[in-house]
Amino acid sequence: MRPGKDSGPSGPTSACPRKAVDMAPDDRETGAQNAHQLRRKGLKQFLAGYFHQDFDLEGDADAVIKRYIEDAAAETLREVLEEIRELLGRSLDEASLEKLFTLKLFCAYDPTVDGWTYASWLSHVEETIAGSWESKRGRS
Repeated sequence: MRPGKDSGPSGPTSACPRKAVDMAPDDRETGAQNAHQLRRKGLKQFLAGYFHQDFDLEGDADAVIKRYIEDAAAETLREVLEEIRELLGRSLDEASLEKLFTLKLFCAYDPTVDGWTYASWLSHVEETIAGSWESKRGRS
């Protein structure tokens, strides 16, 4: 058995209790994979760091977003806003967004549990951050 090839799931996605996503070998070239080729460092740090497997112990999704806004610098918020807007502009389908969130951005939150689609929740996150970014930017 070769480590990483035949040993089974490992890493942050296998510990995600929210949503398991099977990725067949032919899915390697999906829109989610191609979309991730673009820069998403800030968005990944936000989603993986704040929406980790135990995020719900710290509050609901909106409370987590607000905590991130309080913690992040204005410049970081601007970068994340740009990344969210770029991602939304790609008009990916829900299946591609789900794979991107789960397999590439390591987000343990499943917005469909709360009645959102991935795209609508991402728009909500963008609006929430944008609403706070202007005032935070003025204080920096």
